[in-house]
Amino acid sequence: MNIRIFKYLPEEHKKSVLNTGSISIGTIEHYREKEKDKRGDPTEGKYTFWIYPKKGETITLTNKEANSISYDYLLKDRGLCIGEQTHFRDKLEVPNVFVFCASTIQSKNLNKFGEAVYEILNIRSFGNMIYNKLNEYQLIITWMAKPVEYVKTKFIRVTNENKKQVLPCYTQDYAEVPGFNTIQLKDYFVKTNDFKLGSEFRFIFIPRGKPVFSQKIINVPEINKVIQMK
Repeated sequence: MNIRIFKYLPEEHKKSVLNTGSISIGTIEHYREKEKDKRGDPTEGKYTFWIYPKKGETITLTNKEANSISYDYLLKDRGLCIGEQTHFRDKLEVPNVFVFCASTIQSKNLNKFGEAVYEILNIRSFGNMIYNKLNEYQLIITWMAKPVEYVKTKFIRVTNENKKQVLPCYTQDYAEVPGFNTIQLKDYFVKTNDFKLGSEFRFIFIPRGKPVFSQKIINVPEINKVIQMK
């Protein structure tokens, strides 16, 4: 992957990174709840799908279509039929995973995330080192890393005309991950344009079962081989 990745952190944490390789790991749910400090994203890992038929119209979703907006594969064995003067709303929420966030840009405009910054020189090695450390706490099934995609909204109205364009079963790839229902990994890498300034690059680590902690400082001394302080 030919891309430069930067991690911002408070100046006072710079020494601990250099000495012990300390990094902060949180979960999707943890970062979603950090809304009060104006850095959190309340739609983190979430979409809302709204089905509201026009007058005289009925909107019908097949089993596959209905499941794709709820991940509720164990419960829904039939489709949905939403008639006139009725509406249906469902919130799609991805399973909770561990997250490490960085940025694809180095800029003073990102100082709100920390005055110090280091560059991650080898994405694969960096991710593998965190993966190995997290496995000391619980089994990590897999990990992946990619830039975040930014969208205008994560509130989507479904109609008969647009359902093949907006429903996840048509627009995104599903992934079979042991220990999970079929999920869409892309949903871990989508945020609204409100957060575009950060130009985020994200690592996710998928545990077997629920994460055993919501946020933790872990020490990965070997990361000093693949980072460079700026």
